[in-house]
Amino acid sequence: MLYYLYCTQLTSEPCSLSTQSTLTTTTVYRYKELKKEGKLNKFMEKKRKKNSNKDHRWMPARRSEA
Repeated sequence: MLYYLYCTQLTSEPCSLSTQSTLTTTTVYRYKELKKEGKLNKFMEKKRKKNSNKDHRWMPARRSEA
């Protein structure tokens, strides 16, 4: 979105980025904003916890010993 606004200011015709590029630019922008507000550590903590729960869900169950 930021690139689109910048591009339209430079030229009259619209231009766009690939999906991957837009995702990376928005992610970088989001992290910079969180860092500026001092909330980046808490956000990353939640993200790690969420990912560990996802990993834990796919771990094989413990086998019963019999």
